[in-house]
Amino acid sequence: MVDKDRFDDPHVKANLLFQAHFSQLELPISDYVTDLKSVLDQSIRIIQAMIDICANSGWLSSSITCMHLLQMIMQGLWFDKDSSLWMLPCMTVELADSLSRRGISSLQQLLDLPKAALQSMIGNFPTSRLVQDLQYFPHVQVKLRLNRRGVNGGKSPSLNIKLEKKNSRRKSSRAFAPRFPKVKDEAWWLVLGNTSTSELFALKRVTFSDHLVTNMELPSEPTALQSISNPHQNGVEKVNCCWV
Repeated sequence: MVDKDRFDDPHVKANLLFQAHFSQLELPISDYVTDLKSVLDQSIRIIQAMIDICANSGWLSSSITCMHLLQMIMQGLWFDKDSSLWMLPCMTVELADSLSRRGISSLQQLLDLPKAALQSMIGNFPTSRLVQDLQYFPHVQVKLRLNRRGVNGGKSPSLNIKLEKKNSRRKSSRAFAPRFPKVKDEAWWLVLGNTSTSELFALKRVTFSDHLVTNMELPSEPTALQSISNPHQNGVEKVNCCWV
């Protein structure tokens, strides 16, 4: 409920516009549509600044929460409520329910399915339409390698990261964000931290067309290094999202 004495408060209006955007509600007048475009556009740099502040402070959970908020703005969905399947323009309640009954609840699971398995799952729904929508999304393979060379000599260990797009025929580098009013390019965050202590070690924003090889420096403390000795365990967080 909104306090009737605060109907003219711009903060209340912005809050309601965000909620309408996340819930994909139709706005009653064109002025609200214009206001929403302005709010969404201005929010990007504010949230990016929030991420920078969280990263500089070493706050892992807060950094990821801000990234989730930015993803909500780009995709027009609730992060903790809506399935990522609703990023697909062709998604319907019937199709989502059908996929859910077969154990498919996320876009990533759908992207990992072979075309034949996808056809058997969706039944009478046009496969070509779904496949076409899925082609908008990059399928990125991540390879991690821990480099301990030079640790005894006083150098910090590092994590070698290789990103490669598996759907290389996809020529466009535009982010698929049909509910955002402006065109955006694809980009990713590489986030390195300890989830047990919520400590952020490093954060890097990257863009690439086909593949990318980069490094992130790890903490030199033995206790911190021990917790991330296996890059595939919880010590390493990888988050992908659109940014400007």
